[in-house]
Amino acid sequence: MWTTTENRSPQASCGFVARAIAIAAVALAGATTHAQLADRAHRLISPRPGGKTFLIDRVGTIVHTWDNPNAVGNSVYMRANGNLVRSIKVNSTSPLATMPGAGGGFQELGFDGSVLWDYRYDTGTELAHHDIHIMPNGNVLMIAWETKSMAEAIAAGRDPALITGDSYPDHLIEVQRTGPTTGQIVWEWHVWDHLVQDRDATKANFGVVSEHPELIDVNFPPGRAGGELHHFNGVHYDPLRDLILVSSRTQDEVWIIDHSTTLAEAAGHTGGAHGKGGDLLFRWGNPQAYDRGTSADQQLYGQHYPRFIPPGYPGAGNITVFNNNTPFAQSEVLELVLPLDANGAFVLAPGAAYGPATPTWMYTDPAFYSMLMSSAERLPGGNTLICSSLQGRIFEVDPAGTIVFEVAVTPQAQSATFHATHSTRTMWGSIDSFSASAGGTITFEVVAGSDLKNQSILMLGSASGTSPGMTVGPWNIPLNPDAYTNYMLSVPNGEYHTCNWGRLDGLGRRSATLTLPPGQANSVIGLTFDHAMITFKKLTLQIRDVTNAVPFVIVP
Repeated sequence: MWTTTENRSPQASCGFVARAIAIAAVALAGATTHAQLADRAHRLISPRPGGKTFLIDRVGTIVHTWDNPNAVGNSVYMRANGNLVRSIKVNSTSPLATMPGAGGGFQELGFDGSVLWDYRYDTGTELAHHDIHIMPNGNVLMIAWETKSMAEAIAAGRDPALITGDSYPDHLIEVQRTGPTTGQIVWEWHVWDHLVQDRDATKANFGVVSEHPELIDVNFPPGRAGGELHHFNGVHYDPLRDLILVSSRTQDEVWIIDHSTTLAEAAGHTGGAHGKGGDLLFRWGNPQAYDRGTSADQQLYGQHYPRFIPPGYPGAGNITVFNNNTPFAQSEVLELVLPLDANGAFVLAPGAAYGPATPTWMYTDPAFYSMLMSSAERLPGGNTLICSSLQGRIFEVDPAGTIVFEVAVTPQAQSATFHATHSTRTMWGSIDSFSASAGGTITFEVVAGSDLKNQSILMLGSASGTSPGMTVGPWNIPLNPDAYTNYMLSVPNGEYHTCNWGRLDGLGRRSATLTLPPGQANSVIGLTFDHAMITFKKLTLQIRDVTNAVPFVIVP
């Protein structure tokens, strides 16, 4: 079970050990360059239905908590700069708000819980739900429902016998920040623009379903009545190929669409890098959905959390997905190799279903089963982090399927964790810029992990960038050494820095500050300063951890 604390213990008192500084200076002076930053595997979760988000270290201890009055909408992620982005459940009067997974917006929070961006997507006829994704450009990709009347559904070829009221197909929006509570939709894609049906020849989208695997059958699955048609529950983005991956639970499929399209192209069938507009480029899991298979060919069952494996990770370019409800009453995590030709186009033989025929990797176990929610993602070293929501389990397996980490969380369905994500960040800064004329203070927060409690720390800085950094033994310190580095070594806890030398507390945490008086930094306006914290054993000086770098820029 978790160990937890709600209140931070008092900070260890600042201290100075001249011998350690001198030896560290010698080690750094002889450092060579290296490109990799050591991976620190914290886990990020936000159990429903509360407003708390927890950072759990690799021994299962809660080491930081974000608390917010808004209940989590399901998903929570961390930006590259360390800000938390969480979907939220808003107080909505829309009938959409009663459907499973309903949300209505997202918030971006600082390390201290301050709300930096609060965006709502609840128009009465549209509502965000389930998942979000942070784009590399800072925009946020959202899943949402929209409302179609009975007349619109019939006009789209929907079987009237399946219509019980309004229909709620899915769409995607990409939101660009315009202010603390506002955003501009800069790209969108709608399922409704890419439908096919074979029951009403008088409708414009009539066709042979098996001849159009790029389109979605508006009457599949057969006999499914009600308003929610597709139940998207996960979305992810591949920046190298500009592709979006979504999971449709009711279709038992994952889909890939082209994000390189314009708004007009996304609504049509031509254009974009693949020349197919917003039509599906790839689908997998249930070829019955496009009449190219039977139940014997189905491989996904109520799946969640589709993910592209990032560049540099084992399996890079493949996708992973949590397969919830196999016929054997157990869950699976699958890794798929995408069927691409030499030009990056998806391969589909005439009349055949999309490959691959089988996953390239799978984890399962008879005791592993979560009917709802859940997640799996590949980690940098090749292990896979898994959240089995209804079992209340978060665990990590190696490529052979051996469990190397596990922590138990609340197992009840009504307060289950929708997913767990991996975070290598262990240091945050309170601001990203200093005014040279006004001066100010930046607070650095280190959360190294409880297994490093009471260890010695040293914060260093650089005005010369982070790459390639410095190598000390097997560790890379993401700072290029320069005069500022030497200054921090020679004057720890000096005139401008407080607590940049000392010890971590009982949970492996530390706060440090840097204060610049007004006018003191006029000569370095425009420069970016990076800082990182080194954790080491006091007596042996053996490095135990190196944080990520935290930057700030000096502005007028």
